[in-house]
Amino acid sequence: MPNKPVLLALLVTPLFGVALGLGLIHFNRAPPTATHSARPTVAPEPVKASPGTPTPTPAHSTARAPVLAELGLEIQVDGRVAEDSAGNLIVDLALRDYLDFFITQADRVGLAKARQALLLDAQAQLKTPAHEQLRELLQHYVNYRLALMTLEQTPLAPLQDVTQASQIGQLRQIAEQIQRLRREHLGGAVSDAFFAEEEAYGRLTLARLELQADSRLSEAQRNQALAQLETQMPPAIQASRQRYAEETRRMNATARLLAEEQDPARVREVLARDYPPEAVERLFQEYEADRALRGRYQDYREEVRRLEAAPLDAADRQAQREALRQRLFSREEQDRLRVLELTQAEE
Repeated sequence: MPNKPVLLALLVTPLFGVALGLGLIHFNRAPPTATHSARPTVAPEPVKASPGTPTPTPAHSTARAPVLAELGLEIQVDGRVAEDSAGNLIVDLALRDYLDFFITQADRVGLAKARQALLLDAQAQLKTPAHEQLRELLQHYVNYRLALMTLEQTPLAPLQDVTQASQIGQLRQIAEQIQRLRREHLGGAVSDAFFAEEEAYGRLTLARLELQADSRLSEAQRNQALAQLETQMPPAIQASRQRYAEETRRMNATARLLAEEQDPARVREVLARDYPPEAVERLFQEYEADRALRGRYQDYREEVRRLEAAPLDAADRQAQREALRQRLFSREEQDRLRVLELTQAEE
């Protein structure tokens, strides 16, 4: 009887977006476009948009050093805690990252200490009304995270037939359970502020998987439906996907350029189109170092061929070959040399 993390692991490659939508994976989000003020009570109330302008404090300050040191941290806190111009807590994705940052330290220092550190850190950045709102919201959020852990450890009901469709249906049930947990513990407005984009992405990913598994559709019908789904992606996720695709294209083009272009002037010219000057210099140095390594590798191959033709026994030949490697290549270049040798062997 598999549990939920196991099921997700079995489907990790095709269902990466689902795991993200369920809140198991974070993605790079665009800055929040709206702010909210929160006044959660024992039963969380809706969060209304703040009419004022956010007045966040800097993300890192000297006042935070003792709090971070107590947690054994020397890194900048993720996310942000801030209040709007009316003095209410801003509830947005940055606040969720802030809460998660401290809560994840509980494995090392304990939940009570992590909670205390969060409140101390926020005290230097919030006035009393917003700080009290944060204190109440934190308790609801911790309760939600604990309930989520319990849900993830609960065994799933066995499937009657282990097909992709049944597994997708089971993942949809998990997603719905998690969404209910969020609204039970956080209320609708806070849940939307923290998770709306990820939940929308998860729903669309499940819909995409269902389309891909639907044998009744022709290839053209499936492609048309998938293209339509893409247009329904939340704007922040569309922007993130576009940035990722563009960065991947640029990295692949750079790798081809550095591996194939023989003219150094041309390499520098093309790099300057896509990278700032300091990055151009770094990449160009890597290019020149790789060219030099390849040149020495050709010399090495010539020497190896001479050794193979020389009247030496196997032990002497291997010893001289190893000495040649050590003379021509630094320790840092040995891994690259092995890659070149494997490439040549395959050719």
